[in-house]
Amino acid sequence: MKLVGRLFPLALSLACCLQALLTASLSLAAHPQRLKPQKPLSYSELELGIVAEMNRARLDPSAYSDFLRDWRRKFRGTKARIAPGSFLQTKEGVAAVDEAIKVVENTGTVPKLRLSDGLSRAARDHVIDQGKIGTIGHTGSNNSNPFERINRYGRWHKSAGENISYGAETATAVVRDLVVDDGIPDRGHRHNIFRADYRMAGVACGYHKVYKVMCVISYAAKYQEK
Repeated sequence: MKLVGRLFPLALSLACCLQALLTASLSLAAHPQRLKPQKPLSYSELELGIVAEMNRARLDPSAYSDFLRDWRRKFRGTKARIAPGSFLQTKEGVAAVDEAIKVVENTGTVPKLRLSDGLSRAARDHVIDQGKIGTIGHTGSNNSNPFERINRYGRWHKSAGENISYGAETATAVVRDLVVDDGIPDRGHRHNIFRADYRMAGVACGYHKVYKVMCVISYAAKYQEK
């Protein structure tokens, strides 16, 4: 029997703590030097799939809760069968899935997220930086936070945030795991995915030294690209 280790994603406590300050100030003091984009970004199938999967959940939460019910049926205790002889080890098991189902089925439709190159460049910076080192978390090797990275390529307004997934290799798995948010007490990733004032998103996925793949999703209510 093959056990696939589940990396519990980091709760987005950083964004939740800072959002109250954002309406008062859009410049979080020292921003890293902006990197001028030379040409439009190209996106991988995984990156585009993550945006599509988030929008599937946002535009039809009821149908997405049905998808989660199908996922729940794969569980035996705290392990979920993802392929013959292959299981995903979770911390909470069906309890987290049941909670997600209840919340999602009672969530109203929220607007579609629009893909932003600037937000995606910010996400890509973190993937490139963190992936080669093998670290995790929202702080870059230069001590940058998500909001500073986002402001390299534009200015966000009202609210912004960041989700990170480590180890999930498909768009379905990335979004599903962030929605269930197993092992994360405040369910911050789920909150970001269904947050109604977020209208724009950027996404980047790439190699991670420890978990093989990581995906960063940047969000903003409004974003003016440079």
